[in-house]
Amino acid sequence: IITLFKPKFNLDDPLDAASFACLTVCFWCIARVGKFTVPSINSFNPATHITRAGVSQVEDRNSLTVWKFTLPVTKSSKTSGRGKSVQCACQEGPADPITALKNHFHINAVAPEEHLFTWTHANKKHHPLSKREFTSRINKLAELFNLPNLKGHSLHIRGTLEYLL
Repeated sequence: IITLFKPKFNLDDPLDAASFACLTVCFWCIARVGKFTVPSINSFNPATHITRAGVSQVEDRNSLTVWKFTLPVTKSSKTSGRGKSVQCACQEGPADPITALKNHFHINAVAPEEHLFTWTHANKKHHPLSKREFTSRINKLAELFNLPNLKGHSLHIRGTLEYLL
């Protein structure tokens, strides 16, 4: 689905760069969209939402470089600092989350304490990527390809299937 959608994203556009990076990261981290977006642009809280400072490179058990995303809270641990981390690695081809993330960082250069997928609006203000903005963009693409609407768990399930198959 990522390779199908990618040509329809303008990766020089701030919202598209953030949305595509979020799509690939959620897919390869096997994470729900709600973990990487905010409910609304005014609801961002660095104590409960992932920031750019929450991203790091680490080595996995095989000494390979992976990207770690520290989520401050989760559904089951609502106390700040008691969240969890998810990881993903570079992938070959157009669905690579690291290339998408680096492009997003280049297009949307913001401070480390801002939301991971903050994007620069046409009015030059920074907006954290809301779940509504993200799902609206993805569902427009799904409609273009005659696919059903994709919900937050769809990427989680598709990513799991990708690893299993």
